[in-house]
Amino acid sequence: HELNIKEASSGAIRYHEYPASTKRFNLQHVQVYDQKTRSLCGFHALYNFKYFTRYLASVDNPKLQEISARKLNDGSKFWRFYSRALKRVLMWKDLSNWEKEDLKKLGPLDPSHTQVLTPGMMSSLKEQFPKFQIDLEFFYYGFGVLQTSHEELDSLESKLRLLREEKSNRILGIVLGVTNHWTLLVGHRTVDLEAPIFYFLDSRNVKLLNLNTQDIPKGVDEYNVRRIEFGLKSLDPSRRNLYIQSFLDLHKTYEILDQVSRRCLSFLGYVVKREAIETLRSFKEWTIDRQQGHSVSTEDQLAETDLAMMKRLTNEIETQIAQGSLPSDEWHLLVYNWAEKELRPQCIRNDLYSVMIKSEDISEKQTEELKFLYRWATLTLSSMNWSADVLSQLDSQGILPKLTELLNDIVTFLEQ
Repeated sequence: HELNIKEASSGAIRYHEYPASTKRFNLQHVQVYDQKTRSLCGFHALYNFKYFTRYLASVDNPKLQEISARKLNDGSKFWRFYSRALKRVLMWKDLSNWEKEDLKKLGPLDPSHTQVLTPGMMSSLKEQFPKFQIDLEFFYYGFGVLQTSHEELDSLESKLRLLREEKSNRILGIVLGVTNHWTLLVGHRTVDLEAPIFYFLDSRNVKLLNLNTQDIPKGVDEYNVRRIEFGLKSLDPSRRNLYIQSFLDLHKTYEILDQVSRRCLSFLGYVVKREAIETLRSFKEWTIDRQQGHSVSTEDQLAETDLAMMKRLTNEIETQIAQGSLPSDEWHLLVYNWAEKELRPQCIRNDLYSVMIKSEDISEKQTEELKFLYRWATLTLSSMNWSADVLSQLDSQGILPKLTELLNDIVTFLEQ
């Protein structure tokens, strides 16, 4: 398979070349050694971080820089790294027997395994290159959901903004665990650079950065041809769909990280937005859609922006409640079933409300989105005139009073 690459003027780094008019993301896409197995992307990401960091930090040592650059495409060096890393992971005392057996069969690296591998690697890099502040963070995302802890998000957010806003010698590696694949993003800045440069390293070597949403299935099919050349099985329909989702999620990951680094968004703000959308969507599906027997198609939902989706959902809920076309007993039952079986009040409180009150930098756009959440909360409260009989017969668990309390808290906070 021919890759459209060019030799960089410094060392032996090679980049995937994109026509400037088609490139969607401001990233330098580095060519690395191809992943020719199904599940070793985590090991590839750590290997690429180690040697690309050495390349960037050894600017005063051209020989070491060239050696480091060449190792990025050296299969024998990768497999030596993998063998040593695997031995260290297999010696970890917290590893279960089934994990050991899976890893011995070229199984994937789990996020928990990185705590065995990264401390020694980071210590060595920092000792070798004391002129640079070198950091490594992990970011997990898939299907619209941030799967990283709030503490880890806070750490990554502060480091991204320092990289963007301070002139200093910094290298920030971000291992991206997106949907079903690990890749690497590296931010680099020196005291002489006006802005950081971001590099993308992916063991699939797929030219993702110029793909529009409608072109992603074609990109997956082209990658599938390469997989077959490597001796891997062709993607079946379900795995093909998973790879399409992975490519879409990777694009969204770039957008989120870029917005956070530019202070256009905070990670907690993104969590609030997604949880608010999910709350409105699930409420509508369990109440209005179940009563009317219809819903918006998946294709139409994908074409909507987040703000348009919230507006549509809120308007439909508002229309339904204003018309009063549902008997009160039936409406109460639908709301109760939603709160009891789908999104319990405690889940909304933990995943949405508690995060919302922590989010300090709510942007103007997020404020617009929260207006729809406020409208939903006030509308739902106005429709919930529970009688004592309803509460005693329907809600033996006390779910509806908890929902009322939660909605009142949301309204009060947003009014402030």
